[in-house]
Amino acid sequence: MRRGTFLASAAALAAADAPAVVCAQGLTPLVVSPLTGPTEASMYYAIQQGWFKTAGLDLQVEPLANGGSGMSAVVGGSVQFAFGNVISLAEAHLNGIPITIVAPGAPYDTNDASIELLVAGPAPIHSAKDLVGKTIAVPSLHDLITIAVQGWLDANGADSNSVHFIEIKPSLMPSSLMAGRVDAITIYDPFVSAAKDQGARLLGKPLDSIAPHFLVAAWFAHQPWADSHRDLVSAFTTTINRGTAYVNAHQQEILPMIAGYTHIPLETLRKMAFPPTPTTLSTAMIQPVIDVAAKYHAIRAAFPAKELLFLSP
Repeated sequence: MRRGTFLASAAALAAADAPAVVCAQGLTPLVVSPLTGPTEASMYYAIQQGWFKTAGLDLQVEPLANGGSGMSAVVGGSVQFAFGNVISLAEAHLNGIPITIVAPGAPYDTNDASIELLVAGPAPIHSAKDLVGKTIAVPSLHDLITIAVQGWLDANGADSNSVHFIEIKPSLMPSSLMAGRVDAITIYDPFVSAAKDQGARLLGKPLDSIAPHFLVAAWFAHQPWADSHRDLVSAFTTTINRGTAYVNAHQQEILPMIAGYTHIPLETLRKMAFPPTPTTLSTAMIQPVIDVAAKYHAIRAAFPAKELLFLSP
């Protein structure tokens, strides 16, 4: 979407859907829009403990269906902080939409990989080269997972252009794989566990082709608003990072809370991998995503990751 069209749409959304916020006495109201999943545990735990109020913030949570609607709401002004994937944020930046990353969100860590390339147990597929001419199911074409699989194939001796990618809803991938409608699936939890329960096996960890450790998603804000409300940005990020530090150290303890707001069964959550989320922003965690996204044409060009980060004075 072009910058002018996007900003006009964002303004219309803000005027039509701006939530009514009643400020608690002595607190500053802020509206945040997470994508309700396990990676937002830091925010929910901090709310539960009253840490945002201690920081002077009256946080109103307005979950949104997808990152695109979150970006429109942030730019339009009805939401101050939203959760989005790094590729979408990089694309917005390249299109002149003034957003800025203020805090880490969902990480990838090769030691706790939650996204896997799976094949059917009895299938004669044991390497990347065995996938030449085959069909791989992905949640969405041209997103982080797809470009990671392309990179993994190219790095392991198979030309990614020789493989066919098809978009399938994650919940349908295990049955599609076991029925032979696709040859491999790239999937994330909780669907990884479901697929393995049906007989799928691990072929590779495709996101390793980007880097062993990087940031998949992050909390972001509208750059002009953030620049003029640095005290609020600081209060929000400090509190989020406080929640992150606790969640990293007490993952099993907070699983019932995650089950409550995600509606993922507790038994499933106990099987899932939860890599520790960073508590500080760094270009090293973001640059690999930008570079690979540019290489495989998910964004039109690479640029220095520091351009996306909110910088304190």
